[in-house]
Amino acid sequence: MPQHAQTHDLAALLASDHVQYVKARREDFTRSYFPLSAAEIRALEANGNTADDWRDVRKTHEHAPLQTASIRQCSFHGRVALGSFSASYSHDVDGIPFRCGVYNSALSNAVVLDHALVKDTLVLKDVLVDARAAVIQCGSVTGPAASAGASACGNGHLLHVGVETGGRDLRVVADMPFSLGAAVATQRGDVEFLKTYDAFVDKYVAEVKAPMAIVAQNARVRGCSRVEGAFVGDYALVEDSDIANSTILSTAGEPSVVRMKSIVRDSIVQWNSTVEALSVVEGAFLCDTSHVERHGIVMSSVIGPNTSVAEGEVTSSFVGPFVGFHHQALLIASVWPKGKGNIGYGANVGSNHTLKAPDQELFHGEGVFFGLGCNVKFPSNFVKAPYSVIATAVNTLPQLVAMPFALINTPAHIIPSLSPAINEISPGYVVLGSLHWTVWMG
Repeated sequence: MPQHAQTHDLAALLASDHVQYVKARREDFTRSYFPLSAAEIRALEANGNTADDWRDVRKTHEHAPLQTASIRQCSFHGRVALGSFSASYSHDVDGIPFRCGVYNSALSNAVVLDHALVKDTLVLKDVLVDARAAVIQCGSVTGPAASAGASACGNGHLLHVGVETGGRDLRVVADMPFSLGAAVATQRGDVEFLKTYDAFVDKYVAEVKAPMAIVAQNARVRGCSRVEGAFVGDYALVEDSDIANSTILSTAGEPSVVRMKSIVRDSIVQWNSTVEALSVVEGAFLCDTSHVERHGIVMSSVIGPNTSVAEGEVTSSFVGPFVGFHHQALLIASVWPKGKGNIGYGANVGSNHTLKAPDQELFHGEGVFFGLGCNVKFPSNFVKAPYSVIATAVNTLPQLVAMPFALINTPAHIIPSLSPAINEISPGYVVLGSLHWTVWMG
């Protein structure tokens, strides 16, 4: 096995908790379950329920009577399986308890397991709602499109990080560690490693493909107009947002949140991450404890752990951990695996196609600070200039900088033999003049 593959236990990723959970729920979804008794059917009809064919409506517990009092005003189409809905179990919705069960909703080819709540939802189709999960007041919550047959929920999706014309492409899976993604994006000369990784992705996708969407245990999907072909993990909250072909990993200790009219498509959102406030995440990979907020846009990019994107746009970039991006700015076609830097307000980092194809990229150094309104032209390389600062309103030419802790500024005076466009660089300035910045970033 190639060296880079050996440093990551790909076999362990194929046997992860997420993979095992999806496989188990896939088996639950395809089981035959148990027919209803005539008395149970009469009770359901008395509660205002209808079915295209009551023989297709099943219960998950053979010897326990169906709690028909918790199933009201629903229509059942195709195969539907219903779990146990105890009168003693309720869901807290903003301080108001709602008894578990299925109410005022249309279900088609769906499985709703014990103590879950489905309420006031127009369509629940090709979905497994796991125990104690809730789907409330949604428009359409569905599995994969009929033409697809099965959904991988964003796994295997191809991201164009760095140069947009190709050459640094990265296929992502839900359990991908950040370090593994960085190796794939940067070690492009290791052909055997890339082949091994690609084969691993194929196996992973085959393991997690399923004919249904999954709302996992204790997850909450509320007020969403459309959720399609998605995996919503344990204890996740998806509220007033649109989700399509995506995986949202979440646990009780590290819950993930998508809310406030945000859009997540063809993406992976790892544990303890947040997408909120009209943000858009398309074809992206959000590592654990990352944030996209306040109209942030992330497209075809990897966002590293503990990095936050707000108001600005990140496109075709591999962004490392602990990057601050809190204002309107642009980051495009960038490779920044070590992160720990900052994008200031109005920074344009940068333009990767000067009237030509988008065939240029930028390599960032660890801890680089891009100041207010700077313009960084491509191609550029700051890898050997870690913890440097590009000052306010500076325009940088295409260049390689190998001066750590430098201040990159406009010229303080004109040298007749040099173009005034060439930047003035003060190596070590950050250490000498701003020890606070050095300590804060270190």
